[in-house]
Amino acid sequence: MLSAMAVLATAVAACGGTPPAPVQATAPPAAKPTAAPAAAVVPPGHVARAALDEVLLQGPPWVLRRVAVEEVIRGGNFVGWKLNGLPPAWGEAPLKVGDVVMRVNGQALERPDDLFTVWKGLTTAKEIRIAYERDGKEAEATMPVVGEPSPEVVRAIEQGRPAATQRSARRKGVTVIEEGGASGEDEER
Repeated sequence: MLSAMAVLATAVAACGGTPPAPVQATAPPAAKPTAAPAAAVVPPGHVARAALDEVLLQGPPWVLRRVAVEEVIRGGNFVGWKLNGLPPAWGEAPLKVGDVVMRVNGQALERPDDLFTVWKGLTTAKEIRIAYERDGKEAEATMPVVGEPSPEVVRAIEQGRPAATQRSARRKGVTVIEEGGASGEDEER
């Protein structure tokens, strides 16, 4: 669940240049929120607000069904989420298989609460920043968001937050404990 933001950004970046055209309603507007109208032109490396909103409204499970990740721990500390698989359609995205995603928009994704904080923040974010490690070197990808936030999407995401619970100390998923440096030479798989 915690890798959803990295994959979200990857998915949106991969499809952000050509968001689907809005569908004209023939009936009165539904209560379900809709994504913001598609931007006319989305430059390469940018994300259309309409595409981002569509993914946000799908929720984290939509993203999680499309990627394989494992937790990376070094020296007993959480580092990030290693991407073990991405759909072929996302090949143009800034993240690649093997990258370790450390933060999205400055927030580590160590626990489910962290994920929801970032997910909610993306409803109004002007950019998506992903800090990651590739081949032992840290990097950051920044993708500006083209278009204005949709009040309906912001409301829907705010209302969709799970009931407040005590923050879980237990992480879920596969854990990779690396011995040695960040080069990956001594990595346990």
